[in-house]
Amino acid sequence: MRTAYVRAQLAAALESSAREAVDQAARFLDQERLRLTAGAGSELDVLRAEVSLENLRPQLVDAQNAAAVSTLDLKRLINVPMTAPVVLTTPLTAPAAPAAAGIDPVDVASERSAVKAEEQNVRIANEIVKQAIAAYIPSLDFRMSLGRIMYPQQVYALNGRDWLTDWNASLTLKVPIFNGMKRGADLSQARIGLQQERYRLAQLREAVQLQYEQALGERARAGATITARQRTVDQAQRVYDLTVLRYDQGLATHLDVSDARLSLLMARANYAQAIAQYQIADAGLQRALGVSSAALSTAR
Repeated sequence: MRTAYVRAQLAAALESSAREAVDQAARFLDQERLRLTAGAGSELDVLRAEVSLENLRPQLVDAQNAAAVSTLDLKRLINVPMTAPVVLTTPLTAPAAPAAAGIDPVDVASERSAVKAEEQNVRIANEIVKQAIAAYIPSLDFRMSLGRIMYPQQVYALNGRDWLTDWNASLTLKVPIFNGMKRGADLSQARIGLQQERYRLAQLREAVQLQYEQALGERARAGATITARQRTVDQAQRVYDLTVLRYDQGLATHLDVSDARLSLLMARANYAQAIAQYQIADAGLQRALGVSSAALSTAR
């Protein structure tokens, strides 16, 4: 569910970035029209600005559609009616301090509920083997009973006085000799079951450790990517601002402005995707650990 929410956040961030790019292109078109009216521009520059704006509108529509689909998927997972409005209260923001959990993968596997359940299955299978082995061992059974029995002297003469003491004791020794090879078959089946449960436990532990290592590495990689993408966004924003300034001074062309705007849009999209990948990897790490966000923060 957290993954679906992060994807909805990513779609909303991409929609916001596309809308901002459209707004920038629209403001640039207004400036070109003003320059044309003032005689400082040309009709060709206005046409180029219009083409640049129209080229950005389909991207905005695609981003809006992606955001709508992500929101519908989130509604489906949280069991909200499709017609009910849903507003994401938290934006897609970079983590404050990406850090590794620093937990031994062996400890992670030992704390998983699925691993503990499989360990219990191994113990049960081991007890079944012991019961099968017990079928080969002779057994000694001792029983004793002591009671009072009424024996009246006459028929239906229950006077409450004619009581006799009855005491019985028995000692039985059972030595298993042959039962059609059933004991051997039961023991072989029990041992096979125990071995299967041990294999399942080993495979489950390896799977949990692998899942944890992959999620931890993916989160670390995403954290490093966030830093690089943030620097790229800052650089792209600086390039765009300088290009617009140079264009106002007649030192850059409209193509330079469009290229700088496209680079800024792509940098923001890559940055948002890096944050989303980190959040998704962090959710995968929590699943591997089998703990909540608060517990994971404490573990750090």
